[in-house]
Amino acid sequence: MTEHQNHHRSKRSRRARDEDDFHFMPKEFEEEPLLINNLPTLPQSFQEIGVTELLEQDSRPTFVLDLQPSEAQASRVMNVVFCNKSLRFFDSLRKVVLAETFYPTPPVSSDPSPPSQGFSSLAEVEFREWATSVCDWDGYADGYLPRHTFRGMYWSSATLRKRWRIISASQVPNQRRQSHGTPRSSRSSSRSTSTSRSSACDTDTTEEDSLQQQLADSESKFRVLTELNPVGMYYLSPDGNILYANDMWYEITGHPRGLEGEMSFMNVISESSHPKITEEWETLTTKRGRRVFELKLRHPWIDETTGEARQKWILASCDQEFDEFGNLKSIMGCITDISAQKHIEASAVERANLIEKLALRTQEAEQHERNFQQMAELAPCGMFTLDDQGTITWANPQWYEMTGHPRNAEEHYPMSFLNSIEIQDHKAFRTGWESLTIAKEEVTAEFRLKKPWVTQDHDKPVRDSTWILFLGIPQLDGDGNVTKVLGCTTDISHFKWAESVQLKSRLQAEEAKKQQESFIDMTSHEMRNPLSAITLCADGIANSLMEYKAAKDRSAILSDELIDDNLEAAQTIVICAQHQKRIIDDVLTLSKLNAAMLQVTPAQVQIEQTVRRTLKMFAGELQDGRIMTTFVVEPAFNDTKIDWVFCDPVRLTQVFINLLTNAIKFTKPEDVRHIKIYLSASVGRPPRDTLQDIQWFPSKDCQSKQDLTLSPEWGTGQPVYLYFAIRDTGRGLDEDEKSKLFHRFSQANPRTHVQYGGSGLGLFISRELTELQGGEIGVASKAGKGSVFAFYIKARRSTGPQLEGHLSSKAEESGTTIDSPIPHLLPLNLSRPRRNYHILLVEDNLINQKVLSKQLRTVGCTVHVANHGGEALDFLSRTTLWKASASSESDPGHQNQKIDLTIILMDLEMPIMDGLTAARAIRDLEREGKITHVPIIAVTANTRLEQIEVALEAGMDDIVPKPFHIPDLMQKADKFVSIS
Repeated sequence: MTEHQNHHRSKRSRRARDEDDFHFMPKEFEEEPLLINNLPTLPQSFQEIGVTELLEQDSRPTFVLDLQPSEAQASRVMNVVFCNKSLRFFDSLRKVVLAETFYPTPPVSSDPSPPSQGFSSLAEVEFREWATSVCDWDGYADGYLPRHTFRGMYWSSATLRKRWRIISASQVPNQRRQSHGTPRSSRSSSRSTSTSRSSACDTDTTEEDSLQQQLADSESKFRVLTELNPVGMYYLSPDGNILYANDMWYEITGHPRGLEGEMSFMNVISESSHPKITEEWETLTTKRGRRVFELKLRHPWIDETTGEARQKWILASCDQEFDEFGNLKSIMGCITDISAQKHIEASAVERANLIEKLALRTQEAEQHERNFQQMAELAPCGMFTLDDQGTITWANPQWYEMTGHPRNAEEHYPMSFLNSIEIQDHKAFRTGWESLTIAKEEVTAEFRLKKPWVTQDHDKPVRDSTWILFLGIPQLDGDGNVTKVLGCTTDISHFKWAESVQLKSRLQAEEAKKQQESFIDMTSHEMRNPLSAITLCADGIANSLMEYKAAKDRSAILSDELIDDNLEAAQTIVICAQHQKRIIDDVLTLSKLNAAMLQVTPAQVQIEQTVRRTLKMFAGELQDGRIMTTFVVEPAFNDTKIDWVFCDPVRLTQVFINLLTNAIKFTKPEDVRHIKIYLSASVGRPPRDTLQDIQWFPSKDCQSKQDLTLSPEWGTGQPVYLYFAIRDTGRGLDEDEKSKLFHRFSQANPRTHVQYGGSGLGLFISRELTELQGGEIGVASKAGKGSVFAFYIKARRSTGPQLEGHLSSKAEESGTTIDSPIPHLLPLNLSRPRRNYHILLVEDNLINQKVLSKQLRTVGCTVHVANHGGEALDFLSRTTLWKASASSESDPGHQNQKIDLTIILMDLEMPIMDGLTAARAIRDLEREGKITHVPIIAVTANTRLEQIEVALEAGMDDIVPKPFHIPDLMQKADKFVSIS
């Protein structure tokens, strides 16, 4: 790149830096005053002269110096006190005038070519020296300095009152090459300087006048042509100075006259076009070729029709002029104001865009209309419009289908919609219509329609009125009158039905809560009465024995009457305990039913023998109540030749006991006391079809009737139905009382439990157990004539067991001992076999320890007691079951101290270490070989199936539920002792 191009590039980069600080808007110069030398205002002595406003309006760049500065200021700056707006227009001049110092060190270079930047710094120094030169106030110059050339301008000065030096610049004619003057010292003689400069200026003036005279004619003609041209024309020097521009150029660009300078045209171009003009200027100064481009100007364009100030656009056309050496001499061209065309073009584009948008909006509106029509056709709700008289003007198909309104036009007349609404809702609809048309308010209401609504509930049809949710919105014209009503209807029949179902369920829940509270009251009553009897009987036995112990003549006290009284009291205690156990069994069975945990376990039994054994259980109670009992085997049972069958004897006996207990309870108060028990059977079809008198209680759902006999454990015998009925001579039941049977916590009469006792769970549990075994339960009764309760279950024939008793071991191990029937109240044979068992009783309850230990010792057992599992483990280490270590084997005395142990009775709920943890620890010791095997029987009240399973998994051999009899416990112990 040439040195000339480098010079221009440095100027352009410097110009780009200056553009950030300059904005060509004269108003900006007036808004914020320029602070000079940190002086907020002009000196008062200068303001008194009265030339400030005149200098400010001068089109020539002008500034004022104070020639009497302080010593500190004189050594480093020009003491400038004022700059007019013309000077402030030129950033480069302003920076030179306001520089902090004018003694920069000129760069030293061995290059003989004139450096551009160094030359500029030297010219600035000369300009500052000239501006601050000392004048000869007494000479002919009278304070005036000779003219100086700087930055393409002639600078002249005048001094006021020997203190204020006013320096102004004027444009050099035709932008010829300027002379920067001769460097000089500010302390030299002004007279010698003036003489030399005057002679030089006279010579320059003569040459310029000669040249101007030669060009005067041609320039005059050229100016006339350019001034008449409607486009702006211009000549630019390679460094960006405006050599010439016609009036139209100034008018179009808004460039101020007299403020032309290097690249000053950049100040009239919009900042958004600066990248473009910079690119084009680079091309024009470095490459040959004509350029045409568009630019935005800062000066606004005024729309003649609207008077609105808008963006001004110009079309610039540029060409180049070269000298005989091919060097760029000037850049010429013209500009044309194309703002009107650009805005017309923009308006046309905008109109085209608007037309396109309008077409798109129209298309979208049509599409939306189609979409709405389609949505209205497919919407699940009814949509409609009514005029101000209530005539249907439009409705979608769903509305017609929902309301049942005819579609034909002759059926559309004012208020024809009322024909579809139930009569009882006509008043509500008319009230809503008045709110729509008179009050002009939005209306939401629910109406019943004449069209029926049908649904399915558990495979059963439900028929009700159709309910709709009506929403209407009035549409008003400009005067506020109703023109039409828009609305929609939604079918809410299902929700209204669900509300009724929910209300019914709530009422049922409230009733169930009342029944449950009543059940709690009855259960509490039934539990407290036996407790009271037990307490009184125990007190009677204790008092009689204390009297016997305290008497001197015991033979007189001990009599048959005393023995009979004590036996009767003991019998009463046993009866009360059985009554309480029956209530507890009912509650636990109910909890199993609620959790769907009750299981049916088939076993091979003889049905007739099972019924007879169950009747023997109540022999004493029937005899005490003077109730005659008859057991009838129906001919149908004998005809089927049924002997052994697969069924669940525990569940069967539980239902049978519940019905027989009720029969005994209601028969006792009557004068005629007779109970008949019937046994029958059928093959292929349930007996309910042949027993028409019985009102069978329907099953709840299909799950209750599932056929359990299809399981492999029921065998492959022929399916049979076993029928049982119990007829009593009690008071009987009326129809209302019969409707309350077989429900949870329900008794036939609210006073039943007061007179007869009971928890209200027996019949409900019997119904559940019957349905669980594939059967049903029913009743036939009349008030005052007794009742018949009957039930049947499904079973399969079997060939009979080979080595089994009446109840299979599988049934015994099913974990349902709490449901087994209680044997005879007191054993008829009071003599008990003796056992020489060494028993460890692990029980935390001291009363249970004392009572059970005493009972076990009465049958010959040796009893040791531990309060919790930890003590039981310590006791084991002292028994013969503990395998001796090497050190203890050599000590015969240690062997003699060992305690025999046969079996452990373990409670489950204990402090410190519970029974489950202790059982696991004992079994771990067995696996480690530290002790030999010892049977463990859990004695607990935790007898739910999952609790039993957990106990067996922990290491228990069997479970004996509380309460129990000692013979039953000894029978369990005998089995495990014989095995061990």
